[in-house]
Amino acid sequence: MDDDFEYHLKLPSSPYSDASKHSKADLNTTSTDCIKEPVVILLGWMGCNYKHLSKYSEFYEAKGCVTISYIAATSTILFSRAKAKEHAQKILQLLIDFSYEDNPIFFHLFSNGGSIIYHHISSLLGNASEFKHLKVCGSVFDSAPGKPRPINAIKSILIVFQHWNIIFRLFAALFLFIYLHFTVIKHKILNYFMGPDHGDVYSFLKNDSGYLMPQLYLYSSVDKIIMSDDIEQMIKFREESLGVKIFKHKWTDSSHVKHFVSHRETYINTCYSFLDTCLKEFIQKSESSKF
Repeated sequence: MDDDFEYHLKLPSSPYSDASKHSKADLNTTSTDCIKEPVVILLGWMGCNYKHLSKYSEFYEAKGCVTISYIAATSTILFSRAKAKEHAQKILQLLIDFSYEDNPIFFHLFSNGGSIIYHHISSLLGNASEFKHLKVCGSVFDSAPGKPRPINAIKSILIVFQHWNIIFRLFAALFLFIYLHFTVIKHKILNYFMGPDHGDVYSFLKNDSGYLMPQLYLYSSVDKIIMSDDIEQMIKFREESLGVKIFKHKWTDSSHVKHFVSHRETYINTCYSFLDTCLKEFIQKSESSKF
């Protein structure tokens, strides 16, 4: 295993439980008792650390989920598409290595940093035969995805390196602004001639039809890094053109990747409800396929 491939795997403290078990009014709800514990893969944003992600993994573990947390290095996100794809493949391989092939799997990704890794994961799930059997049930998008805008990437970089010397930060920002402009142009050309698989991440995720599992979008109208219009265009296209089952929650006061901090209870309950809904559908499909 590469020295720069780091992940954190944590086991739940109790079996998976859904809200319907405690509701007398919902007697016909499919129980999730019969399934193996869900596995939630958390893909961090650029500049976050495992202490940040642990706040999210903790509430999934309390629900009864196994969590695998991964954060791509800034250099991988910005400059190494090959390394990002390699690490995406290793994340999926972990599911096989730890014998989670028959467990329901969820992804929870943050910002465009997490989207870059997720787009390679999604491509592998749709095209690599060794991963097609994995039981992916749904994906959660927090503050993502956004269209490729160099100025927004620069804002992220300045936040990530806010403790660095101001002169160095400005030179780095100028270099990245030029580099990212060329990258955007290159992706537009590739997207036009070779299709979304070879273009930018946003175009791929918008058009991705490799597997059409339910998706939950958590976003805000005041996010200055990822525009809410980008997310809503994504939602509209995938729902209307591809038939993807979409869930969403839009806030009007929380900033980029700060929705959990600003709205902890609503955030957790929304994620829990999404998991319960997806797992019940997963069980129903599994049971119907037996006949």
